[in-house]
Amino acid sequence: MLKSNISLNYLRKLFIRVKNVLLVAHPSPDIDCLAAMKVIKKILKDYFYKKVILYSKDPINTLFKNIFNFEENEIVNEVNLSEFDCIIAIETGNYKRFLEALKIENNDSQTIFKEKIILNFDHHASNDLFGNYYYVDTSACSINEALYDIIVDTEINIDEEIAHYIVMGIISDTGNLKYSSLTSKSLKILSELRNLVNWSNIFYDINKKSINEYKLLSIFYSRLKIEDKIAYSYVLKSDLEKLNLSLEDVNNIIENLDYLDETEIYFNVLELEKGKSKVSIRSRRIPIREIAESFGGGGHNLAAGFRIKKDPIQTIDTILPVIKNLVRSDLKC
Repeated sequence: MLKSNISLNYLRKLFIRVKNVLLVAHPSPDIDCLAAMKVIKKILKDYFYKKVILYSKDPINTLFKNIFNFEENEIVNEVNLSEFDCIIAIETGNYKRFLEALKIENNDSQTIFKEKIILNFDHHASNDLFGNYYYVDTSACSINEALYDIIVDTEINIDEEIAHYIVMGIISDTGNLKYSSLTSKSLKILSELRNLVNWSNIFYDINKKSINEYKLLSIFYSRLKIEDKIAYSYVLKSDLEKLNLSLEDVNNIIENLDYLDETEIYFNVLELEKGKSKVSIRSRRIPIREIAESFGGGGHNLAAGFRIKKDPIQTIDTILPVIKNLVRSDLKC
C-alpha cells in the first residue's frame, strides 16, 4: 500500500528547486538503507546536479564499507544542518527515531527545521508519515523496490551502478530472497535488471564473514535456548571486544536462526553498552511488529526490532513472557 502526499511530478520539481541535500540513514543502517542512499545520491548528483552528503549517526561496519566502496568521509556522523535546505530520511520509521538519528532534542526541532524541506522515504508500516512530504510504500519488500518505481515513473535511466544497488537492497532485505515479503513484483524487478548485475558477486558480498564472526557464532549458538516454540540468544559487548568485532559487525546475526526447526518466533539481544540493548525479532508467520512498537521500535510483521534500556538478561526476562503470550494466543485460535 502506497502512502504518499507528493506526486512524482512534484518530486522532480522539488529536486530541481533544492540546492544542498542531506541523506539521513536510520540507526545502525543495513545494506538496503545504504544501497538506497547510494542510488539517491547518484540520481541527485548526475541528473539534478545537487550537492549531496550522506549521514549516519552510527558507524558503518567494515563489511559494508567494502561492499559500497565508500570513499573516506563519504558518509559522515557529524553535520551542520544549517548548510542544507533539504533533508531526506531513509527508513527512519518515525519522527522520534529521525530526531535520534540526527541527535536532535524534540524541543529544538521546530527551530532547526524551519524553512527546510523534510522528505520521508520508507517501506515500513510503522512509519508515522512525518515530514513535509512522505513516500511510504508498505507493499515494497525493500526501500530499493520503492525507489525502482520512482525511477521508472520519472524516466531516469537505470545504469549498471543503480541496478547493482537496487538488486543488492532487494536481495538483502528479503534474506537472500527467502522472506515472505518477497513478491512477484520483486521478482519481476530482479528479472528486468538481471543482465545489468553480477548476482554471484552480490550474494557473496552480502553473506561473507570474517573468521572472528564465525567464532562469535559459536558463542551465540552456545547460549541458544528454545522455550514454547520461541528461540533466543544474546551477545555481550565483551564478546565483541574479545574478538575485535564492532557492534555493526553483528547486526544481522539473528538471520543464523532462520532455519531453526520447531520454532515460531526467534530473537536475539545485542548488548550495546552497560544497561542498554538492541533486540531483533523474527517470526515464521505470527505478526510481531506490534511487540516491537510497544517497546518504541518497529519494522515488518515478521521482522522487527527495538532498543531498550536494560542489559541482555533483563531484556530477555522482560520480553520473553510477552512473546509467550502472543504464541499461546495464536495457538488458541
